[in-house]
Amino acid sequence: MVKKTVLIVGGNGFIGSNLCRYLSKKNFNVIATYRKKKFFIKDVKFLKLDLGNPINIKKQLGNLRFKYVINCSGYINHENILGDGKSVLYNHFINLLNLVDSIKKKNLTKFINLGSSDEYGSQKSPQKEKIRENPKTIYSLAKTSSAHFLQMLNESIKLPTLTLRLFLVYGPGQSKDRLIPYIIKNALSNKKFMIFGGNQVKDFCYIDDVCRAIFLSLNNKKSDGKILNIGSGKKIKITALVDKILKITKKGYPQYLDKRYRKSENIKQWANINEAKKVLNWKPLIKIEDGINKILKKNENTN
Repeated sequence: MVKKTVLIVGGNGFIGSNLCRYLSKKNFNVIATYRKKKFFIKDVKFLKLDLGNPINIKKQLGNLRFKYVINCSGYINHENILGDGKSVLYNHFINLLNLVDSIKKKNLTKFINLGSSDEYGSQKSPQKEKIRENPKTIYSLAKTSSAHFLQMLNESIKLPTLTLRLFLVYGPGQSKDRLIPYIIKNALSNKKFMIFGGNQVKDFCYIDDVCRAIFLSLNNKKSDGKILNIGSGKKIKITALVDKILKITKKGYPQYLDKRYRKSENIKQWANINEAKKVLNWKPLIKIEDGINKILKKNENTN
């Protein structure tokens, strides 16, 4: 059986690298890109690629053929336009335009772009795909622009696009400055650690559930041109999340800081995932307690 080739752009990030491993195990021929730091994953071919350089992209990708393209590139940055905002816009929206322009689109089965729950801004939860986005930062504006751009391409040239709008993704190997790894690291150290606020209500989805949603999207024609929420569909208060982690680790001393929240942050935000369930026949399988235990087990095996 001939392996189908998938291009994962941004294959060295947390989601991208997990997706590389996941699809490689599913018998795909995986080609992944990185920008700066060279990366290695068994059975995955890596290419150095600068999405900000259209000439470079066409040289690297112009003659390659893929059945699937998954764009995991970009980074979370809540700077305003007076800070690093212009750079954020280029790194998410303009680079997406460069990518779409450079790849061969004939016989492409699916182009998947990863969006963000930040696109909904302050809209009331549970947030559905049909509500109007309300971006509060350049980052969320760039993500929203990307989603609508891809829908336009689906309508105008029938490019089989899909935006998966991710809520908070977590799992083993995530950067220690993200919330769940930060809490686990400090709890295991059995020290005092600071939590900003604590009254926020969020939606956390385990990385394996996210990878499975992407996998189920690849050959799903019903998802063409759509935007689909990918989250747990369940809300959890940050104080309750901390309590769950401390109950498992039996260590740590959280100190809650009563300060004003970031203006762009939606304090109560979780997903309505009915559309993803219906279209993809997908639902999250990993409960938050099980996800935390998987991270702890991974930490034990690597120490």
